[in-house]
Amino acid sequence: MKNWLLSSSAPNLYVVVPTIEEYSKIILHKHYEKPLCSSLDNLFTFAEFKECYGTFCFHEDTTITLSDTDIWFILRYLSSRYGIAIEDSVKTYGSMCTVIKYPERNESEIVPAEITGNDKAIINLKTTCVALHRQVNELQAKSEKFMKLSREHHANKRKPQAIYTLKKKKQIEEILDRRLKSLETMETILLKIEASQNDIQVVQAFNMGADTLRDILNSKDMNIDTVDKTMEKIQSALEGQKELDNIITQSTDEINQSFMNISDQELEEELRMIDNIHIHNDHNEADHVTVHNTPMNENNTLMHSDHSQADTTRVHRNPKNKEMAEYDNYKDKKKIPPLTESINTESELLRLQNVLSSLSAPKKKRKTMELAQ
Repeated sequence: MKNWLLSSSAPNLYVVVPTIEEYSKIILHKHYEKPLCSSLDNLFTFAEFKECYGTFCFHEDTTITLSDTDIWFILRYLSSRYGIAIEDSVKTYGSMCTVIKYPERNESEIVPAEITGNDKAIINLKTTCVALHRQVNELQAKSEKFMKLSREHHANKRKPQAIYTLKKKKQIEEILDRRLKSLETMETILLKIEASQNDIQVVQAFNMGADTLRDILNSKDMNIDTVDKTMEKIQSALEGQKELDNIITQSTDEINQSFMNISDQELEEELRMIDNIHIHNDHNEADHVTVHNTPMNENNTLMHSDHSQADTTRVHRNPKNKEMAEYDNYKDKKKIPPLTESINTESELLRLQNVLSSLSAPKKKRKTMELAQ
């Protein structure tokens, strides 16, 4: 058994296996439920692993913090059951550390992880960035400290000490500037590595999609000949439907014309005359006639009396005006048939059948000639 799995200085150490299993499942669920961006998220140092999964909150008032020994036992269980790779004594920036790598997410089967040289280089870059962040924070704190001392010496009239601390501050700022540039370079490299690995995954997805599309296109029902035949059938059906629509439209127009052989111009002219008649009647004043009611004698002769008052009655005279006469002459001239005239149904149906037969026969003949060509 390796020395990182179990300490030899703990002879009275007891392990509760169900508890180790429960904690291991919680750690796996917590890791794989995150939306992983690249395989860099599967790499950890022991310190990073402890920071991420060393504390559990089961309830609002219950928080469990795992010790290093607890974490080692959990890692041993994860390595044997779930394929997590662990390698110790990996050289990093200024120290040696333990590298932990989760296997790639695969729901069908567990594929054990393997730590490669690229993984070690990535861990080295990550630890270097962590160390540079730590150095930047320390240098920033020293710069602020020397700035404060310089102000105090200057306030107390200690000019040499003020100049000395100010010079130290300038030197620290130069080092801080170099460390920031190095940190920026390291983080840029890590981002490019992560982007490259994402590009690899995208290209692999493209290849799988291309293979699937090629398989579909190579099937019997998806080829150029089948598509051409299908489109020809659709075009032929659309042309046939268009011809039927034209025949129905033309036949309907001819039937309407046969029932009423009157042009639109004649109907508009008649409508104009009717409007003129109504307008004239609305503005024409009626003539008035006075009729005297004279009493008659026994011989039915008029009795003339100079002193009798005659009852008068106004009678409206409404002779045919000029527009009405013109309209009557127009109807007599055109001989407009009444719309409610009775129709011989049997003869009209026979005539309609003859019209449809004469219209459909040339179309069928022309369609037969096109198909023969």
